[in-house]
Amino acid sequence: MISFGPFTLVVNERLLLRQGVPVDLGERAFDILTTLAARPNEVVSKKDLLAHVWPDVTVEEG
Repeated sequence: MISFGPFTLVVNERLLLRQGVPVDLGERAFDILTTLAARPNEVVSKKDLLAHVWPDVTVEEG
């Protein structure tokens, strides 16, 4: 569980709460959020982000 501001991120339940109320978040958006939240105070490169969120997909600019 990761808390920031009014939000609580429950990774193992794939749940984002805002002041205890579930936030509707798409699957990819949740994956991006968990990737970034798992590495606080670090710069996550585009390459690392793409590898974690889209591991089996070729993603191009645009």
